[in-house]
Amino acid sequence: MVRGMLMLAFALLAAAPHEKVVIGEVRSFDPALKNLSLQVQEQLATELSKLSRHEILTSSDLQALLGLERQRQLLGCSEDQLSCMGEIGSALGAAWLVAASLGQGANGRVRFDVKLISTEKNAVVVRDGGDVEPAQLTSAVQRATERISEALEGASPTSSRVPVGPLVVGAAGVVIAGVGATLLGLVPGQRSALQAQVPSLTGDVATQRQSALSTQATIGTALLIAGAAVAVAGVVWWVVTPGRGAASAWLAPVPNGLALGGTW
Repeated sequence: MVRGMLMLAFALLAAAPHEKVVIGEVRSFDPALKNLSLQVQEQLATELSKLSRHEILTSSDLQALLGLERQRQLLGCSEDQLSCMGEIGSALGAAWLVAASLGQGANGRVRFDVKLISTEKNAVVVRDGGDVEPAQLTSAVQRATERISEALEGASPTSSRVPVGPLVVGAAGVVIAGVGATLLGLVPGQRSALQAQVPSLTGDVATQRQSALSTQATIGTALLIAGAAVAVAGVVWWVVTPGRGAASAWLAPVPNGLALGGTW
């Protein structure tokens, strides 16, 4: 039972949704830079996955989610058509898009440009890039990714930020109450076993074991009440927390029962 309660607690903590960030195909204005553009896209996805709490999607994910033909229609947008970029975000439920491009710069340099687009506002939030030496492109992409990550953490809509505190408190209450319920549930069986053993036990041993069972019942009751109070406190904290977003819920099977999760 305790195991089931622990899995329920972790399921509740895992229910917090993460905003999606779509990294579009890096546009290459020179066929010679095609392979390099693929490397840049991979670096953007890898670096953002390390730096950001957001769910990162790439063009291969787009193909799986939208289908190849629909992906081509959407990614055929001009980079300046922010409304079209917003359509991509709406199709995927993504709050952010990262659009980047590579081209030939002056004096043998590579032109690298990247922007972070808010699909909710249809607006560019971050612009970065410039002409860089080919050997410095990796560093330039890393610096741009750090700027994007900072913007994502600072500019995410309040409604999408899930308050972790109430979830932790509520989950802790569920675990405490589960331990208390387990202790209480074991008492009747242990008392029956003790009654059967009483004839073969000395008076002091029987008294000590009965006292231990009474203590166990008292502790179990206290933990059950305390856990329930902590869980209720977590729920109340969650309810009064502003900017929690829309309510949703789900059930998932776990050992010994079902786990309830979602946002309320």
